[in-house]
Amino acid sequence: MTEKVKSYLQAFFLAGDENKTERMSANEMVQELNELVKEGEIQADDIPQVKTVENWISRTSATLRKQAAAARRQAENSEMSLAEVYYDGIKAKNRKPRQKK
Repeated sequence: MTEKVKSYLQAFFLAGDENKTERMSANEMVQELNELVKEGEIQADDIPQVKTVENWISRTSATLRKQAAAARRQAENSEMSLAEVYYDGIKAKNRKPRQKK
């Protein structure tokens, strides 16, 4: 699969990921690629089979889910760290200085 075809597939996929009403099946993606052949954007030999596009969608979806999960974990860890810093700061402010006897 050429980089140009991959970039088109990625654009189709991300448009559907962002707006669920624009989600395309692998068959619809191949049809769109065929339209691009008619427009002269890509070569007919570059169009993958529907099964290949289905597999690409599965791999891409899994990769994006893993990246999203990692980003959520990182955000949660950052928030916890900020919360801990904030809590420690409050404890430090509320400590009463020791009085000399």
